[in-house]
Amino acid sequence: MIQKPHKAATFFGCIGTDKFGEILKRKTAEAHVDAHYYEQNEQPTGTCAACITGGNRSLVANLAAANCYKKEKHLDMEKNWMLVEKARVYYIAWNTLLEHLHSQSSCSSPGGNSSAIFHKENVEQEPNGFFLTVSPESVLKVAQHASANNRIFTLNLSAPFISQFYKEPLMKIMPYVDILFGNETVSYSFSFFLSACAFWFLVCV
Repeated sequence: MIQKPHKAATFFGCIGTDKFGEILKRKTAEAHVDAHYYEQNEQPTGTCAACITGGNRSLVANLAAANCYKKEKHLDMEKNWMLVEKARVYYIAWNTLLEHLHSQSSCSSPGGNSSAIFHKENVEQEPNGFFLTVSPESVLKVAQHASANNRIFTLNLSAPFISQFYKEPLMKIMPYVDILFGNETVSYSFSFFLSACAFWFLVCV
């Protein structure tokens, strides 16, 4: 997908020392992505099963190594931070696929849509995130660097429960965000928990 000049994008992540980690390294290289992984042996590389029936898709994930990223052991390393300093645009996404995640409907929006409210005990049954839930200090360091150096910092809300259970670290990062990504569901969830149902505000593009 990335054409010449190759390796125009750099990717940081965490993998295990196993065959799935090797597959990720090989595939990112084939796609000309400049991937720099933190490799550890505490957990295996995260995997995801996609069950597809017609036009419907269900995902079941074992995040595993995705929960093991360490800022001090990877992002803070001089050779890796130099890559951050070279970048002009930063994109942060939460890797938030959960297994057996249950929800209940809450207040409806003016358009008739309902927000997904997750039970915290269900969210905590499985590994539940990547940078925001595992290493918010990594996100904050990159965000502050982007702000101080007039770079573009972008963020993807990714899932409704992020706003529900991780609002505090999310809001620490929000002042540095130049572009915020989110579909209708996650955008409504963000505004819902931010306003505590006092008002409903959503912009769809």
